[in-house]
Amino acid sequence: MSGEGEVYEPMLGIPRLPAVLVNSGAACPTGSVFSAYDDTATSTVPDHPQPPLKRILVESFIDWLKENTIYSLQTAAPRISPSINHILKTLETVPDARLIRMSGSGETCYALFEGIAQAEHAANLVCSMHPDWWVRATILGGG
Repeated sequence: MSGEGEVYEPMLGIPRLPAVLVNSGAACPTGSVFSAYDDTATSTVPDHPQPPLKRILVESFIDWLKENTIYSLQTAAPRISPSINHILKTLETVPDARLIRMSGSGETCYALFEGIAQAEHAANLVCSMHPDWWVRATILGGG
């Protein structure tokens, strides 16, 4: 996705990505996040990276994401909802997380893993640290 989320180009060959999704339940209004982004955004938009042309392994795809993508709202959203930084820092403490970012313009954040067992273990750890948060291990991608 690019632009303000209005440009969608499907990526074929994405591997199934084990992930943990986390949301603390704090309010994070989309309009406020985009306003905060507009106040700090530069006029240059990074080039849209070329996706891998063939199906690749989970590890290689996560490396590609790290090297070639950014999430622009991740700098603005914590100013509206400081709990986002708390979620991101919590995910940084779980073992084997390969990539940690926000998802969308709300408060949900995610961590990607190489295997579902690692994601499930991480979800259990986050639940034990924050039993009041919404936490789910899942599989993303696979397109």
